[in-house]
Amino acid sequence: MIVSKSKNLIYCRVPKSASTSVSAALEPYADPFPATGVARALRKIGLGGLHHRLFNFRNHSHLSFKAAEQILPSRFFDGALKFTVVRHPLSWSVSYYNHVLRDNLPPQYKEVFKEVRTAQSFDYFLDWLKDKPRRPISTQLIDEKGDYLTDHVVRCENLMAEASELLQGHGIQISVPRLNAGQYRELELSSSQREKIFDLYGDDMKAFGYDESGALSQPHLSATETTRAVAAQLGASGLAKYDCWNPF
Repeated sequence: MIVSKSKNLIYCRVPKSASTSVSAALEPYADPFPATGVARALRKIGLGGLHHRLFNFRNHSHLSFKAAEQILPSRFFDGALKFTVVRHPLSWSVSYYNHVLRDNLPPQYKEVFKEVRTAQSFDYFLDWLKDKPRRPISTQLIDEKGDYLTDHVVRCENLMAEASELLQGHGIQISVPRLNAGQYRELELSSSQREKIFDLYGDDMKAFGYDESGALSQPHLSATETTRAVAAQLGASGLAKYDCWNPF
């Protein structure tokens, strides 16, 4: 997560959506944090009640907006530009699948995705997701009522144009490097695979302004049956502690 009081913005990193590249572009504007022994010791206490100046947002790269709301001063959080970058669920799902097959996936996540890594099948992965208590892509972005805490979403497919338009009012001329791009071949999705992805992430598509062909329209960031159900299940505490790499 990138937090910048000087530019009055908060960027939430949704995985597999150019988050490393966007973070690198915004890093020069990020707030510094104390590196003293006292600050490090206090950070180990946890999220609740921790003063924002002692919190290392870089070490919690995929923090949810709900977690940030609990840490940051309410006046700043409420008034800051809160945004994220998203990706069409068709390509996002393929990238997600390839990511969990990586040899250097951390051991705790290898165990989470053990069945998928053994099967080595994208169809198996999609069916496996459907059988899990899956979360929408937007779980990092909502509050305990299922409403969106983010003000804007920028689409990877139109990244430079949308990010530039959004950030120029905050005095940021953004140039996004291409970092940490997956070295894998895009899958040619079958009609059944596409339908499975639409079933899994249809509400995310509508919220982010995607249709089934990939065309872009105006995002519609309002609570849905899916976000309300997930919010009710996880609650404020669960949303604050949500781990996007262990969403089940």
